[in-house]
Amino acid sequence: GVGKGQYLGLLPTLIRYSLAALNSFLLRDGSKPVSKSVTRDNAIGNTQNGTTKSEKSDTDLGLELGLAFLKATKPPLLPRHEREERALEFIDAVLTLTSAVISVPSGTASLTDCGIIPALVSTVALDGKMAGRD
Repeated sequence: GVGKGQYLGLLPTLIRYSLAALNSFLLRDGSKPVSKSVTRDNAIGNTQNGTTKSEKSDTDLGLELGLAFLKATKPPLLPRHEREERALEFIDAVLTLTSAVISVPSGTASLTDCGIIPALVSTVALDGKMAGRD
């Protein structure tokens, strides 16, 4: 639940995350983000001519095996469009829950005390500004 002045509760945290994600969608200029993924060579160690560093400890070997297992069992990433669509569906669900909480007078007061209502209003205003540019 949300209590007066409870800034780090589950619902306020979900709402803040959703508003921040929505703001990033609104402010994105269409450029592709730089990938921050770790390459296999950086994670395991530098390789030269197909061989790894000559001094390899048990920890390094365990790390290499763990990363190989992770790579083999990890499902492939969804296309970017589909990931964004799922993220927006989650944001929609959180904001639907937020509207139900706001419809109760004590919920409105609690969310206002947590600073959620002003953040929500600024996100709606940002959406209006971005729509005006198009």
